[in-house]
Amino acid sequence: MGAFYTLSMLADGEPRGLVGARIQSVALQQRIAGHPLDDIVIHATNADGSQATLEIQAKRTLTFTASDAEFVDVVGQVWQAAQKPAFETERYETAVAISRTTTRIEQAVQEVLNWARQLPDAATFASNIRRKGFASDAMRSFVAVFADNLARHGAPNDNQTVWRLLRRFQVLVFDFEAVGSEYTHRARERCRFVLATDQAHAQAIFGRTLSSTQKSLRKQAAPEAGPRSSESYRPKRGFGSGMPSIWVA
Repeated sequence: MGAFYTLSMLADGEPRGLVGARIQSVALQQRIAGHPLDDIVIHATNADGSQATLEIQAKRTLTFTASDAEFVDVVGQVWQAAQKPAFETERYETAVAISRTTTRIEQAVQEVLNWARQLPDAATFASNIRRKGFASDAMRSFVAVFADNLARHGAPNDNQTVWRLLRRFQVLVFDFEAVGSEYTHRARERCRFVLATDQAHAQAIFGRTLSSTQKSLRKQAAPEAGPRSSESYRPKRGFGSGMPSIWVA
């Protein structure tokens, strides 16, 4: 998934989860740098020039239920991220990335997150969630689980806090492991755009190279490890000069 975001950066594309922004850097394993959801951290610039950040925790799958211990941890990480001053003053998003979705996730979890973003305040959100025949039982269950998980971490779980965190939280599904994966196809196509014209046929090789390089960077993600740039892909792998020189932390 880090390779997917790096491809977006190299193609000067929009990062998934930050609509309208342009990626400035993609960083991996950033807990030591103060990012609770540390698997992937995207720093970007909005259309108006202001800063945007997206913290992503990667999980194979989550159920988002009361028995989901991993979701307890994710909610705690979201709460920690929300303590940063930037969470109030900038566009600061949190997300969990999963490889498999379910009907519950699509019809309950994603719908709740959409409502949290669209509704103007916590009171309206809470009222709509409570309303029988308007919100589903599964939606109410997800909100209750999120609130309970906040309490497990000693965080407040009043309506205002729950709404404030949910409207900055995203569930991003990347189906890379599925047969005929749509995102694998998108990545291969994007490789064509970042390669020199005479090397577009090598998109599969470039994709594997980028992925393996990301894994190597993940292993080297100590604080003393310096930034790497797309320049490092050229001499070793023989890719052309059509790639921009963009830093990858």
